Amino acid sequence: MAWKATDEDQADAEATLIRAFMARYGALPFANLNAGRRPSVPPVPVVDRSTDQEEGILSDGPRPSTNARTFVVAGRSITISPDDVRRALRGVSPEPVQVWAVQVDGRSYPVVQALEAATGVPRSAIRSARARDVLTALGFRLIRV
Repeated sequence: MAWKATDEDQADAEATLIRAFMARYGALPFANLNAGRRPSVPPVPVVDRSTDQEEGILSDGPRPSTNARTFVVAGRSITISPDDVRRALRGVSPEPVQVWAVQVDGRSYPVVQALEAATGVPRSAIRSARARDVLTALGFRLIRV
């Protein structure tokens, strides 16, 4: 546990620290579920790996589909691109969505099904929160049903 004294609004300070963490490490801090934002605050932008990470420059838009990124999923280092996800899901029928879906080529897939198909990591080892982080970082749109 850590704390930091600040004169700015606590939610804004938290969001700033989380953006810096994401710029450096490419993912949310462990067990961070709200990404440092209030419901009325826009989402924290996706890290653009093609920019200077030390400067913490972030991109508001989707990443180019040719960019592969490396993530740790269920303890495994996985390098994946948005095109890899699209290819893996081509011809795959979406299963029923329980809570979170990812939009891929106009179809809604459960986030864990999509990440399992794209990475080969068994869905029993994938947490929904991690699947959402990875798919969002790759530029896919998520929907809560």
